[in-house]
Amino acid sequence: MDLAKALAQFNPHTATPDALAVQVAAWAQEAQRLQEQADLVARQRQEIHLKDTKIKALTLELAYHKRIKFCSTSEAFTAQQRDLFNETQETGLNAMQAVLEQLSSTPRVKAKPTGRKPLPAELPLVKQRHEPDSCARGSCGQTLVKIGEDSRP
Repeated sequence: MDLAKALAQFNPHTATPDALAVQVAAWAQEAQRLQEQADLVARQRQEIHLKDTKIKALTLELAYHKRIKFCSTSEAFTAQQRDLFNETQETGLNAMQAVLEQLSSTPRVKAKPTGRKPLPAELPLVKQRHEPDSCARGSCGQTLVKIGEDSRP
């Protein structure tokens, strides 16, 4: 119900007291409903403002952490760190050279052969042949073809 239209149509000179009371009650209900809607809109605007503020804060925090993690200064060494790295590198190189010298001075040991050992010569060679019952293929009747053979030396 539109309050402005209701006021424009209402004529207080021709209305009865009962009609006036009904009309006033209707206006009061409409005013209450409009006030509730206005309060709801105000609460929703406040929630939206709070959420937008939170989003902006989180976006700025994320950008800050990305800068810290991925910016070029995070990968740069300080003078102390660089000296420590050089010191560690020299120590590592000296240790590797010592190991290489030790390995080059020791005689090489022949590696064991890998793989399967040959079968003993005293084992007899047994040949087995698996022949089919017929020399023709069952589906088309053509003759069978020998495709391979396994044998031991």
